[in-house]
Amino acid sequence: MSVTNEELLAAINRRFDENDRRWAQNEFRWQANQRQFEEFRRHVDVRLEAVDHRIDRLMEAVARVDEKLERFRGDTAREFAEVKTFIRFS
Repeated sequence: MSVTNEELLAAINRRFDENDRRWAQNEFRWQANQRQFEEFRRHVDVRLEAVDHRIDRLMEAVARVDEKLERFRGDTAREFAEVKTFIRFS
């Protein structure tokens, strides 16, 4: 069975049309995925900002506790020195 040039050309054109349709579908899917990714990215950015803020607050709290601990150590050292002095002179 022989195929005419017109039939062959029509078959090739159908294949190209099918490929064009698939490319268009893939482009549509890509754009949808891109929009979803951008939305997800914005959500993650907001969450990370909140986490960053909490970490900053935690670091400030740790610094305050550290300052209190250093004051306590200094006060305790002075009080022990006073007690030792008191014991020596008693």
